[in-house]
Amino acid sequence: MQIAADRAIWEAISLDLAIGRALAFADRHPDTLVLFTADHETGGMTIGNAAYEGFPDIPCADGFPSRSVNLGEALKIGWTTKGHTGVPILTAAAGPGAEKIRGLLDNTDLFPILMEALDLEVD
Repeated sequence: MQIAADRAIWEAISLDLAIGRALAFADRHPDTLVLFTADHETGGMTIGNAAYEGFPDIPCADGFPSRSVNLGEALKIGWTTKGHTGVPILTAAAGPGAEKIRGLLDNTDLFPILMEALDLEVD
């Protein structure tokens, strides 16, 4: 499962970069609503172990971990499940209409918010 751990870390880094680009675009286009979410949480990722040994020294280049490091092993990542969990996922937004994205929302609550942001009729 360490390959899955490395993949999850790199996908989180990629998501962070994508959100940064979307927010930079929105800064140049103030009528843009940026919304991000996921369809589910997966795996119950755990970091560390019972014998905490401190955060490992991970070599970095340009602010990112070196791809030569097995991050899953270095961070002692484990999984509590091998499938989806019932953990709520984060939904966040910036821009016009972002104030409607707060608290716990059902995923079906996003559709009318996006339809309104696009100035489309909800049937």
